[in-house]
Amino acid sequence: MRLCWPRVTLYIVFIILSSLSLLSGCGKKGPLYRPIQAPQEASTPAAPAPTPTPEPTPVTKQ
Repeated sequence: MRLCWPRVTLYIVFIILSSLSLLSGCGKKGPLYRPIQAPQEASTPAAPAPTPTPEPTPVTKQ
């Protein structure tokens, strides 16, 4: 069985590129960590908007 050198070269390039992308991470220097979030204050619901009262329509005589 003969080796297909273009295919072997493709595999090697794929392995090298995937290794480099995994090693690069996100590019952030230092350790990765989750930021500490400040506790959210309990919000009180806003009062509902007052509904406008309909104005009476004038009656027209014909």
